[in-house]
Amino acid sequence: MRMTGMWKFMLLLLLGIVLRQWDVQVSYSLYLPLYFFVPILALRLCRLQYAVVLTSLLSILFIFMGDPIIFHLMMVVHVFVIGVLYERFRRNLFTWTIAYTLIGFGASYVAVQLLVDSNSLELLYKVEVLSYWLMLLFVSLLTDVLFLILPQLPLFNRLPIKREPVRFNELIFMGVNLVAILPLILITIVQSMSLEHQMLMTFDDRTEALESVLTEQINRLDETEIQRLEIGSAIDRGRLTEVIDRHIGTREEYIYILNTGGQVFLRSSLSDQFDVFNQTLSKGVIYQPNDDRHVWLSRRGMTPRDWYHGYVVSELTVLNRPAYYFIRMADAVVEQMKAIYYYHILMLIVFLTSFVIGLLSERVLLNQIEGITRMADQIPRRMMHEHPTQIPSTRILEVKILAERLAKVDKQLRRMFKELTNTNRELNEKTSELNASRKELYHVAHHDALTDLPNRRLFYHTLEKKIDREDSFALFFLDLDDFKAVNDRYGHKEGDTLLKRVGDRLKSLETEFPVRFYRLAGDEFVAILKRDHHEDVAFFTKTLKKTFSTTFYIAGEEQQMSVSIGLSLMPEDGSTFEELLHIADQSMYEDKKVSKGKE
Repeated sequence: MRMTGMWKFMLLLLLGIVLRQWDVQVSYSLYLPLYFFVPILALRLCRLQYAVVLTSLLSILFIFMGDPIIFHLMMVVHVFVIGVLYERFRRNLFTWTIAYTLIGFGASYVAVQLLVDSNSLELLYKVEVLSYWLMLLFVSLLTDVLFLILPQLPLFNRLPIKREPVRFNELIFMGVNLVAILPLILITIVQSMSLEHQMLMTFDDRTEALESVLTEQINRLDETEIQRLEIGSAIDRGRLTEVIDRHIGTREEYIYILNTGGQVFLRSSLSDQFDVFNQTLSKGVIYQPNDDRHVWLSRRGMTPRDWYHGYVVSELTVLNRPAYYFIRMADAVVEQMKAIYYYHILMLIVFLTSFVIGLLSERVLLNQIEGITRMADQIPRRMMHEHPTQIPSTRILEVKILAERLAKVDKQLRRMFKELTNTNRELNEKTSELNASRKELYHVAHHDALTDLPNRRLFYHTLEKKIDREDSFALFFLDLDDFKAVNDRYGHKEGDTLLKRVGDRLKSLETEFPVRFYRLAGDEFVAILKRDHHEDVAFFTKTLKKTFSTTFYIAGEEQQMSVSIGLSLMPEDGSTFEELLHIADQSMYEDKKVSKGKE
């Protein structure tokens, strides 16, 4: 073994030992031993004999650490068979793993059916067999993908990895398989975790039901009965045991209520002696989802069978004593495994289907397509230039026809782009003119020509929208007092000048208040004020009156003008168009009467 090969071997050996400590238990049905990657990596990095020796050393070490012998024996066989096929026929690991899996899975499936008598255990073994072979397929696929991608990245250029030319068809083949299977793997993981959560929640419901039953039974007891129960009355304890047994029924569940010293105060009828049962539990592992519940699993807890033989242990308090509720998970695990089994079968089918599709795609897609892709990519950029896109040279008739058609498309697109550019420029100019004309027409249609205030049409439209939205606002009617006298004395021209100045003063208020003024006709104006409080209306009314207290100049003469104001509030005074207008109009005439009365 050369020095570089020795370093690879030692690094892989060390990596396998380290990853052995970082096994991933995704859920009760999904266990991923990370060191599973190391023998497959060895087939890519080392020669076959070194990969077999490495796998054998790791297997011997892990068997001494307590791993199942059959698992590592199968792993050594896998590495040898897949390695021989890979070295002899090259291609990729995934292809030969697929071929080997079809044979190995079929043999494993038949062996489970022949050797396992229990239907429940048979299902669990089938799930484990499926998980094993699916894991081997995924690891092989992922290894091939990494060895295609990583050497192309700058960060990995210096690694001692053999850099073979990357074929486009191989990328397509790997991509099809990875994209097809990865979502299903993620869905299976999520579904498995969800099923585990549902199962544990079901056990929580059982615990809550037991606690409710015991609480109800104890609450029925008077102080004398509780005292007799505390000192060990066989009759009272028997009644409580009977309640517990009715709750358990025929299920494999055991309840122990302990004294403060740890002795059994009371237990369900079918429960073993607590010391004997506790010795059984000391041989497994503990998984604790929360503070009040933990799960005991046989062996290392890495397989569905470990969960099948496990218990959910819930802690509760009964008669101020610690109580432990043990629920056998066998039936629940079998029920959940049925769904996981079908997910695994579906995943195997997807693996095989994607493999076939990948093979077909690999044979159909040709290297010259890259040239066609480059040509198609250049067409949008070349449209702004007069130079035609370069046609890639090819001897394949179909690709040549496609290239010629793309060249025609390129020529037509450049001509169309030039025409469209000119047309677009003209359209932009026309559109700008039309927009300006539309804005001008809208302004003319919705604004008063004399004061440039919004007119009656825009006022009605705005008021209806605010009523439909149920906004809170105040509606003001304004009418200039004695405006007719101004027209009679100075003439209509000066009257129009006065109306313009009134409009200017009203518009100045729009910058200070959330208000909009409108001119209805003649000397009649209206305003819509957005309001949050009644004080807003009072303050605005006062400001509005003050606005007209300043002298107006008409034909060079000072003229004092006053205004009569009517008011209605939405929704206090009404919630319809007619109600608000009527109340504001009446209020304005009342104000006008008061003003004339003062005069």
